[in-house]
Amino acid sequence: MSHMSLFTMDIKMLRIVACLVHLLSGMSVGEGILPPGPLSGAVAGTVKFTTTLRPPETPFLSVSWSFKGVNIITSTSSNVTEPGHANRISLDRATGALELRNLVPEDSGEYTVIIVPDGGLQKQGKTTLNVYALVSGAIIRSPAAILIEDKSSTNLSCEASGSISTRVWIKDGQPLHPSGRVSLSMDNKTVFIQPVHSSNHGTYQCRVSNPVSTMTAAHKLTVNFGPHNISITGPSAAAPGQRVTLQCTADSVPPAHFSWMFNGNESHVNNTMYIIESLEAESVGNYTCTARNMVTMLENSTVLNLRASCTVPCWSFLVLLISALTLRGLMFGCFYSWYSAGRWELPSTAAMPLTSSLSRQQPHIDGSALCNSFCTMETSPLMLLKLLYITLLPVLEAQEIKVRPEVTGYLGHDVTLPCQFIPGAKGANITQVQWDLKPPEGERILIIVFSVTHGSIAHDTFLKERVKMAEQSLIIRDVNMTDAGLYTCSIATFPSGSFEGTINLVVQEQMPLSSGVVSAIVIAVLLLLVIMAAIAYLIFIRRPDSSVRHRVYIDTNGPVMDVARPSVTVREEDVVYSDVKLKPFRDVTPSSTDQRTETTYGDDDVAYSEVVVFRRPPN
Repeated sequence: MSHMSLFTMDIKMLRIVACLVHLLSGMSVGEGILPPGPLSGAVAGTVKFTTTLRPPETPFLSVSWSFKGVNIITSTSSNVTEPGHANRISLDRATGALELRNLVPEDSGEYTVIIVPDGGLQKQGKTTLNVYALVSGAIIRSPAAILIEDKSSTNLSCEASGSISTRVWIKDGQPLHPSGRVSLSMDNKTVFIQPVHSSNHGTYQCRVSNPVSTMTAAHKLTVNFGPHNISITGPSAAAPGQRVTLQCTADSVPPAHFSWMFNGNESHVNNTMYIIESLEAESVGNYTCTARNMVTMLENSTVLNLRASCTVPCWSFLVLLISALTLRGLMFGCFYSWYSAGRWELPSTAAMPLTSSLSRQQPHIDGSALCNSFCTMETSPLMLLKLLYITLLPVLEAQEIKVRPEVTGYLGHDVTLPCQFIPGAKGANITQVQWDLKPPEGERILIIVFSVTHGSIAHDTFLKERVKMAEQSLIIRDVNMTDAGLYTCSIATFPSGSFEGTINLVVQEQMPLSSGVVSAIVIAVLLLLVIMAAIAYLIFIRRPDSSVRHRVYIDTNGPVMDVARPSVTVREEDVVYSDVKLKPFRDVTPSSTDQRTETTYGDDDVAYSEVVVFRRPPN
């Protein structure tokens, strides 16, 4: 018999066995002998179909695997394999497990196993295999163009090879979601941004994956914007001779070009730092920083008013000036005071001859105005007070920023860091408010900035989603322990310059009890003590003593009494019974008519008494 005829017979036997197995499938039990699927495999990889069966004491009579209804291997006394799976499958007859190698996409589909044990009903299981091509060549493509905030639009397309199940977009480490300017295609392949905003600037990632492989592509999107949030960092007041450093910052892409002006004049300083080596009188004034973006062609400016602080040299000069003016008024002139419309007005001093200064007050009445010249030594104190008022008026009207040195926040609660700008008499316009954080360990962090033109913008920090501003104050929601640190409130005004104040935020884990709660607890404890004392009084003090016996003597000299009846005394809470003894008066022996009645009760709470009746002797 030739080899061809033998192979033909094997194929026929394989088909016959498969038919018999399918005929017997209606009698099968033990559904679910395969783990829950589906199974996943990579192209050119290997997958193993395991069963939940343990090796039996006697081998299975037959094990058969089929794919999409076509038998691929049957094992009885020997293995019969379908030619298309030859050299790619292996069968474990002890458990019925099947291993499939060199996977191709066409191997995806449903697999069925039928096992006939020795001396039992056949067992059957089904599962599904999905074969995926590995993801490769992932890349993000974007049109080549210069993007300018609020003027340009763009799109990002994620491309890759292989079997792609999902695409996920990420921006700066956070999942990207559709918004007013951002939208996604149906298959998440393309991101559309129109128009671009400064918040769209950053690094975008596209994660392409399937059950057997994952690949991520990255792309940096550049959005040219700004300058925004320009501010000058530096002191608003310094002592004469002190070195002063002013630094100008702004949010801008590309970085802004800076220039400085002093009191409206060009200073020829064209970088972020303006350094005054030694503060002199001619260095005091308004410093204007201008930031320019050479791509957006936009610019923005801010002003800082630098003043000389009143240290010892300044106050010494002020005292000398007051003394000189006082001496000049006393020796060479008169100081005029006008009383008009119910208030005093102070014109400048007028020089007068010494002879006129020796006179008394020279009133001059002119309608509603009264002019008095104070030219004598007696009026010098008043003149000194007026000179002090004129000199100190600018100091009294000084502007300032009001903050609390320390604020306590409690874990999980909201906290407000108060900051208030007091503009003074002349007033000033707030152009920008900025909050910074200096944590216990680390560098200074810019948290949030408010601009009159751009509104409030929270910077990308761990506080971004939990901070907001109420006027100039900062509100932090759901406080964490890491929020503790020094918070600086910086306010830029025009034309007065910049001011700042610092608040130390201390975070505690538990909020103390309020006074109302403490009072309620104290009242409850006192009330409980009163109730316990009342119960103890009723139980131990007011309870009658069952061991008391009373002895009552009745004098029969009074009204006639019926001694044949026991004497009974009734109380509110219990009954008292008495024993009655009849005795003759004084030394008289009792007669046969004397009666004694004794009553005994077993109740422990009854008190007994003995009553002795003295009978009067007959006349």
